[in-house]
Amino acid sequence: MTFHPGDFTFVCATDLEAFQSYYDKFRAANAEVLAISTDSVYSHKVWWETSRSGLE
Repeated sequence: MTFHPGDFTFVCATDLEAFQSYYDKFRAANAEVLAISTDSVYSHKVWWETSRSGLE
């Protein structure tokens, strides 16, 4: 689980990228990955559409 204050901050994007890079290992361990933020769904949508991180 990761908590982040906002999508458009440097630390948040790198945290999410790190979790994604280990996603298959988490799933193999039968674990779920949760990211918790105070941003709105609209902010998440814009970040995902404009991000170069490659997150899915």
